[in-house]
Amino acid sequence: MSRIDNIKKKRFKMAIYTSIFLGVLAIFSIEREMSDVASTCVAGILTITTMFIGSDGYRPSSEN
Repeated sequence: MSRIDNIKKKRFKMAIYTSIFLGVLAIFSIEREMSDVASTCVAGILTITTMFIGSDGYRPSSEN
């Protein structure tokens, strides 16, 4: 396994774990009626997803 594959796996795991944490925090804050925190968590999830997809598509090839 190349170094690039390890980096991609690590970035994917970090994005998933952070999204899960923000999702749980959003659900908890909805139950506690803290809508500002919930909307910030949802915005964070959307930002993480967008940045992960965008950075994965524009990353230079390891063959160069």
